[in-house]
Amino acid sequence: MAKLYRDFGKEAKELLTRQYEAPGSWKYESKGKNTVDRTLFINPKAANGGDKVWADVEWNSKEHNLKTKAVVAQNKFAPEVTYEQGDNKVKVASSALAADAKVTIEAETKQKIADRTVSLWSNFATANKQSLVMASFQLNNNFQAGASGSLAFASGFALKNWSAGFRLTKAFDKKNLVAAFAFDDADKITASVFGPVSVKVADKTHKLDVAAQAAVKLSDTSKPTWAIGTEFPVQGHTLKLKIDQTLALSMSHIY
Repeated sequence: MAKLYRDFGKEAKELLTRQYEAPGSWKYESKGKNTVDRTLFINPKAANGGDKVWADVEWNSKEHNLKTKAVVAQNKFAPEVTYEQGDNKVKVASSALAADAKVTIEAETKQKIADRTVSLWSNFATANKQSLVMASFQLNNNFQAGASGSLAFASGFALKNWSAGFRLTKAFDKKNLVAAFAFDDADKITASVFGPVSVKVADKTHKLDVAAQAAVKLSDTSKPTWAIGTEFPVQGHTLKLKIDQTLALSMSHIY
């Protein structure tokens, strides 16, 4: 399946970053799916920092291809509305219900050109009057290339923060082995790999997802960053482990 450029290394990034909290921090999140049309659905959340208690409130209408969501906290109401028709999507999100709120408009589409899928995504932020544009091109079932850049309208349509890269996939053990590479601003190189691994212990085969990611700036090669991690089920729960360039070991237990 064709991916947006922003999702080229998503599998490895999510395994290595999601559900990990800083030392001394905790967070509770409900991850329920709103499967009933035109029904208010609430996912409560809590943490020991920032907004201590908040919720994601959703209401969808399949008939009108609309999805609505709002982040609700004690002093916050941040709504977003998404309209989706086939492979075309538009989302409008606001940081608050106020005249000076920060508004972001996103649009994405996937089109077939010469039997190849081209994916386009862009957003416009009113706060800094910048638009981030991304494009990816699927050359075959296993290879995609892409690029992105920010257009600063306030400074004469200057192109900033550009990036280019590719994504390789290979079916392996009923999942995909995924490798991604990105080159940002002619300085930073990021590479990642994600895939399934089968480990046999005491005549039982255990399936794990593993990921690794490394990044280095050509302007300062003395400070590379890297992380290696794994995720696997344990009696209906999920356990995550990772280690990074500081040799700090992190663990996350997901119920």
